[in-house]
Amino acid sequence: MSGLASQENDVRTPSSWDAYFASLRDFELFAPNPSILPVLRDHPGRFGVFPRGQRLSLRRGAETYPYLIIIFRGMIAEETRRDFGDHSLRFFSGGDILGDTTLFYNDPSEVRTRFLTETHAAVFELGKLLLLASRHQEIMWVISRSLARKLHQADAVYGKHWQPAVQRVANLLWHLGCGRRYPEGEDDRIWSVEGPSQADLASALSLSRASVENALRELRQAHVVSTQHRGYRLCRLSDLRALALGLVQVTDLTCPATCWGCRGQTPPAVRHPGAMSGVVHDGGGWP
Repeated sequence: MSGLASQENDVRTPSSWDAYFASLRDFELFAPNPSILPVLRDHPGRFGVFPRGQRLSLRRGAETYPYLIIIFRGMIAEETRRDFGDHSLRFFSGGDILGDTTLFYNDPSEVRTRFLTETHAAVFELGKLLLLASRHQEIMWVISRSLARKLHQADAVYGKHWQPAVQRVANLLWHLGCGRRYPEGEDDRIWSVEGPSQADLASALSLSRASVENALRELRQAHVVSTQHRGYRLCRLSDLRALALGLVQVTDLTCPATCWGCRGQTPPAVRHPGAMSGVVHDGGGWP
């Protein structure tokens, strides 16, 4: 499998496959058609544990690597380079699909992926997957939803260039952390996002590194985000969401007496059905 060399892991057992594919039920791409998960599980292309920092190409000019990747756990940055130096960077994590666009068209763009964390994924050859889809049309429904969501995210997450930098950074962190799986009633928990550097955030949002640094400083001062090496801890999720939507300004936020970060205490554990994503929930661990 050229370009997709991975670390083979002893988790490739029936019980582990069941657990990984079962975790996809909690993500919006697969939830409407859970019956397709056993079909994909029983026809795996290859299971891989990709180390952080590994790179691979999915498309380079007319040469296309015909693979579709389903992410179980971890985070991947996908960079598309076009003519005249134009490029875009997008983040994908648990429950996301990569390589689906090559089913419908080829263009001269170069598409490279970079694993921002250790990533667990299933890799399918497109030819075999299309043959499987001819017998199970739900596979194409899942792929269609994936493409539609990417179009939505291009505008709702990455394309709002008219908004202030702090709002755009808050919106991206919200999306990466819990935008698809917001835990109602869990506002006092702290969620963590691992993988993207500040330079990655700047590239994804078409902002300068200084703008991202200033935005993160404002979010830290408001106690809705704290930063660590390639990591971001999100707390007071309702405030972060309101800021991402533009309902409040960062200067309007006040830190409540119950703020875990200010009290220097450990937040309660958060366990969530989507734990095999690129999101780490403090105190939880992987089930």
